[in-house]
Amino acid sequence: MAYSANNMNESQELGTGLSQIMNSEDIALGLNMGDIDGIMSFAERVNDDTVTSFSQDLFIESTVKQEVLNGSKNLAGKPPSVEELFVPGVSFAVELQGEQTGSCAGWAYSDKLKKLFVKLEGSCAFTVNVECESNSPMPYWYVRAMLVSTVPEFNHIPIQRCHNHRAKDAPKYANISMHVIRCQNGRAEYVGYDGGALFMERCAVRVALEDNKATLPLKFMCQNSCFKLAKLTGIVFTLEDPDGNVWGRRTMPIKICTNYRRDKLNEENSLRSSNTPSKPLDRSRTTYKRNRIAGKVSSSQSASGMCGKRMKREQISIEPCRISLTLPSPRMAKRVFEAAIGMISNAVLRTHNEQDKAVLMKYIQTIREERSSTLDGCSQDSELL
Repeated sequence: MAYSANNMNESQELGTGLSQIMNSEDIALGLNMGDIDGIMSFAERVNDDTVTSFSQDLFIESTVKQEVLNGSKNLAGKPPSVEELFVPGVSFAVELQGEQTGSCAGWAYSDKLKKLFVKLEGSCAFTVNVECESNSPMPYWYVRAMLVSTVPEFNHIPIQRCHNHRAKDAPKYANISMHVIRCQNGRAEYVGYDGGALFMERCAVRVALEDNKATLPLKFMCQNSCFKLAKLTGIVFTLEDPDGNVWGRRTMPIKICTNYRRDKLNEENSLRSSNTPSKPLDRSRTTYKRNRIAGKVSSSQSASGMCGKRMKREQISIEPCRISLTLPSPRMAKRVFEAAIGMISNAVLRTHNEQDKAVLMKYIQTIREERSSTLDGCSQDSELL
């Protein structure tokens, strides 16, 4: 039987209108708008008293899903962010687990600075909990942990392990040697690749939540002094769905260092000093002291000038000698290099032979280059010396 175009349009409008008052079970039956038998069968179900009429379940779920999706973020093709993100209807909490008072804790949290200090290759655990409204459309979640620079101008720089620390890894860790953060959770997966700059490309660890919660025991395999420009860093935790949409973001500032207790105390003292109001100065007393100090400086300057005039010029004996040393720490090595440069610089000042001066300056340049190549990427936060 043939039908006109007007009849077909009316049938389509009828089907569309009816579909808006049916529940999800009715719609699941399907409606072939090109078949009049399908239309009549659908109309009979509408007139059936046993069918629940004017059900709004589908539209409530659809509306809630759309509202929540509008609040989420898709960061594909974008750089990571350290700004915290809160999506209505989704509660995302990340907490530091355990006590920090033990001598073997390996980390310390500063309530004053709201910052975590952890030693190199130290571990600390975070608990993740997610609570959603009953109409939340996401059945399960992932949490991603990533180390990011908290300084906006350096946010685009990916943070990865230095080559010196990578070289210490066993061969079985070769595929994740660039990752600063390691996770000891059995469901953890390492994402991103070496040199990745965008959010989805950055080196990070991703863990699937179980019953909307997870524990992340994180281990830190490089330290802030190795990150040439990005010295200020934070752990960024993002809550994601299987499609990669971000539903929450929490950031915890962190410093990975050798002496975490010392650095924590130093930064807290620095904060205290900056917040302490300065005392008003006693101008008369300050002027007297300044004048007295100025007099002493003038005397010392004149004395040093006399000594400078009497400086003895010597003939420098140059006998090249190469040494090879292995020192206990990068800091000690740095001081040895500086001492050598200082001694040769003193010899340059004491010689009157221009040719000797040129030779000695070459030695200084060579030592500087050796210092740069030896200490490049090494931490100098050692407690020794």
